Amino acid sequence: MNDQRRAGSWRQKTAFWASFALQRFFRSYFRLLFGLLKFHKTSVCWKLFNERANQFLGIPYIMLNAPRWNTHALIASAGPLHIADHAMIDLSGIQAACKSWTLAFYKQPANKCHKVVSPLAEGSWTEPFYVSKGDYVIVLRLYEEKYPLELPGIVVDEGRIHISKRVLTARQEYIPEKILHKRGAFYDLIHHYLFYAFKHGSHAADHRIRNEYLPVGNPETIFRFGYLPQYGGIRVQAADNISGSTLMYITFFNKSSFPVFSQKIAMLNNVYRSPPATTEGTYLIRIVPLHRGVSDSSVDRYLSITSFNESS
Repeated sequence: MNDQRRAGSWRQKTAFWASFALQRFFRSYFRLLFGLLKFHKTSVCWKLFNERANQFLGIPYIMLNAPRWNTHALIASAGPLHIADHAMIDLSGIQAACKSWTLAFYKQPANKCHKVVSPLAEGSWTEPFYVSKGDYVIVLRLYEEKYPLELPGIVVDEGRIHISKRVLTARQEYIPEKILHKRGAFYDLIHHYLFYAFKHGSHAADHRIRNEYLPVGNPETIFRFGYLPQYGGIRVQAADNISGSTLMYITFFNKSSFPVFSQKIAMLNNVYRSPPATTEGTYLIRIVPLHRGVSDSSVDRYLSITSFNESS
């Protein structure tokens, strides 16, 4: 019996580290490939996340670099752009076009957030945004937007690069429909190490696991996440002062990290109860602050998140 347990433990550890190593290898490979294909030229237009995902190698790249799909926001990006000093972006029209928004500068090729602009930040939305010299992808996230919608123009380094405004006349799909409930052995394998850590480890307090699970998460969004068994669900109870100051959304992901359920959290008597999950995986709650002062600590004080299981 002990030999069987040791053998089982060895297989689990081997699968964990094999998954981790393969994820790192393929992530580096696709970043290099993306750089070779994209960074030799400047992209001078806004593209929607849905459009980028449908490009050649779009889904594999996303699954290795930003695999927790945001199924609740319209996401548009511009770039890669080489910025020597600053970018001018008039964001005054965006404020009236949605309930919440953020603009983030992601420095390449590491894809790390360098600067964030939002209604929660101090300062003007029309002044130059200064960044350190480098290549950037500029990402605009909008929650509960209204149409027609105008994406703002961008002027880089006093006109060296100019990106035109883009008008969206009708509602856009946030993600490709084909990824819903998608499964694949390759994606199961590269995400196995994280799934194992969620299922068997104390992930909530582990900063490293958070960075693995949300490598490009919006810095101004508050996240809660965890393991979700088949037939398991999530119950959220909120105080009035937190539910009225945030937008909250929930997504269930399968073991391949594709979304299988997505919904805005609508409270009834300050309580939300999700339907049970149809498959084993993880859950992710996005908490979007609408006012300054909403923080991780205040969410912990005024929001209770518990799980339930209907398997029995």
